[in-house]
Amino acid sequence: MSGSQPLKQYSLSVAQQDVPSSMLSDSRPRMVNTAGRRIVSISSQSGEVQPGQPIRFQLPANMGAGFLVSGSAYIKFTINVTQAVNYNWAFKQSGSGASCFQRVSAILSGQQVEPINMYNKLYHNLLLHATNQSYASSDASVHEGAFSVYTDASATVCVPIALGCLNGRQSLPLFLLTLS
Repeated sequence: MSGSQPLKQYSLSVAQQDVPSSMLSDSRPRMVNTAGRRIVSISSQSGEVQPGQPIRFQLPANMGAGFLVSGSAYIKFTINVTQAVNYNWAFKQSGSGASCFQRVSAILSGQQVEPINMYNKLYHNLLLHATNQSYASSDASVHEGAFSVYTDASATVCVPIALGCLNGRQSLPLFLLTLS
């Protein structure tokens, strides 16, 4: 065979939608049903803790527990300074309340799924390099105590939990977990 062969062309048929449009969900935007959502405040099983002691939280699980909405997990705590004579203090690193946590881990259904050592340093870097200036100067200072200097003996802060399993694209199905 001498010379080149001409290219062959094939026609492909495009599959049509097998599901009638009356059976598809409505594509128009709609309001989210907020009646099915509830805010649950989970108290720690540890109570009052001293430096170096672990804090444990037991999320609701099994049927009826619902979903943990992605990005909605926070730790709110009050820290008391007991060894200062002049109450003029700040959190370490970026000054966020997250600097109080050295190790954070998630245990789901008895399995450790996400341990983070040096959580304080991770959160410090996220706050400095992965947030916008508006958040760092307003929300972070109000909620987390970031970049703030305190003049009282105690401060109450609310720190978001930066674990991937609690901040994924989808909500965490608590009803699929077991208590252990």
